[in-house]
Amino acid sequence: MKKRNKTLVIISVIFGIIIGSVGFLRLSGLSLQVGDGGGGGVYVPPTEKPAKPNLHTIIPNPDTDGNIVLKWDASEGASYYKIYRHDRKGLATYEKIVGIISKLTYTDTGLTDDFYKYVIWAVNPVGSVISNIQSVTVALSIPVDPIDPIYPVDPEPILPTNPSIIINNGDLTTDRYEVMLQIFCDNANEMRFRLSIDTDWTNWEKYITTKSVHLPETSIDFPNYIVEVQFKNADGASNTVWDGIKVDIVVPIVPIEPVDPIEPVDQVDNPRISSTQIILISLLGVLGSSAIVIYIKKRKK
Repeated sequence: MKKRNKTLVIISVIFGIIIGSVGFLRLSGLSLQVGDGGGGGVYVPPTEKPAKPNLHTIIPNPDTDGNIVLKWDASEGASYYKIYRHDRKGLATYEKIVGIISKLTYTDTGLTDDFYKYVIWAVNPVGSVISNIQSVTVALSIPVDPIDPIYPVDPEPILPTNPSIIINNGDLTTDRYEVMLQIFCDNANEMRFRLSIDTDWTNWEKYITTKSVHLPETSIDFPNYIVEVQFKNADGASNTVWDGIKVDIVVPIVPIEPVDPIEPVDQVDNPRISSTQIILISLLGVLGSSAIVIYIKKRKK
């Protein structure tokens, strides 16, 4: 009887050692396999890392109850799995939330509003391999933007476009210095004008679609006019456009008033003096002068 009890104790101890070894081998990544002959044998640990695990897309996203269900595909050669989580509230690295798990699903509970990322590590004695990353937004109250903050971007400028100008409904000539402009431009607030014979633009003025312009009265020397226009708004100015017209003004000829004829003045015939008479008068003058000189000399004596 004592011998039988001793035998049972020995058998129990051996059975306990076997059970404990199996558990140890499973936790260590070793495996047990039944051989062809029905006998069991312990194989050496694997020589390669496990295959990369595939973490499934998290559904629903966003989550509204704070309980995130993770699921992944089995990784060939993996002994067990580890689960890491990262949130956006200041953690610089991933935090391990499960150290050892052999199942292919896990529920992370009690989460608050935030944006979370998850990865799965497949582990065996040779090493470990990380899965793909999956993310989810937990929005119990206010939705959390899962994307990094987007800073405001200056909008594209909206410049004035499609500027146009037409003088006198497209006429080529005019007999007046006053002309009518038809002007148009998309997205314009102001406009200004310039004549080709000038170098200065007018001041900016409020944009309107019709405007009367008085051309400089120099058509005799420069009959061809070009009127330029430019538009602008708060974002910038448009291209310059123009139209031309010829001022054809006939200058009236002022008639010359006729001058009344001048009546001839009656002329008085003056008597003509002959040359003989001139000689006689000259001799008389000489004789007279000589007589006066002789008389003066006698008086002095």
